[in-house]
Amino acid sequence: MCLKVYLVQCNGALLPIEVKGGTSIKATSLHNYLMEHPDISAIRYSMLPYRQQKNITNMPLYGVFLQ
Repeated sequence: MCLKVYLVQCNGALLPIEVKGGTSIKATSLHNYLMEHPDISAIRYSMLPYRQQKNITNMPLYGVFLQ
């Protein structure tokens, strides 16, 4: 399984972006970070379909080209 996490600035706010090569979406470090910073949202790209969680937007990998 391949895991990459990026931190970018979008409209003056931090945006964590996680990219996973498989279908497992366990991300302990990302979840811990978001629990410490509840005002921040994140995007996760993986092989799974679109799904909105609390403050994580799950996007399919092909969605990288849609934004």
